[in-house]
Amino acid sequence: MKQPFCAPSEALRRVLDAAAALPKPAAETLPLDDAVGRIAAGTLSARMDQPPFDRSPFDGYALHSADTAGASRETPVTLPVTMKLYAGDAPASPLPAGCAARIMTGAPLPEGASPPVLSSPKPARYSPPPISACWPGRDTLKSPFTRR
Repeated sequence: MKQPFCAPSEALRRVLDAAAALPKPAAETLPLDDAVGRIAAGTLSARMDQPPFDRSPFDGYALHSADTAGASRETPVTLPVTMKLYAGDAPASPLPAGCAARIMTGAPLPEGASPPVLSSPKPARYSPPPISACWPGRDTLKSPFTRR
């Protein structure tokens, strides 16, 4: 016996009508540990950004994007690495113009640095990698968190 199918818009209307007819549960206040698997009754808003600083989403090099203006595969720009930053470190000073910082996942970006450039595997004979331009906000965005 074949069931006739309805149009997707009709199926959506039926599902939404059926959902609207369901009883609405009363809101409860309970400890966070007891709320696992529950649905929030309202908007949840964070009091602060997390992390509260711009951080590196991967291992790479932090730099000033202006220092790589015009860089390309044919005309690479090489910058001296003047600091190394690990997760949990706080940069001791802003990143000087014309320099790069070796930065690990989770480390805070030094003041004035653009989002980091991903580091690639090192060749057998290693020299500092050519760095091409990246732009602010490409990998690290600061924004308030709101979830419904």
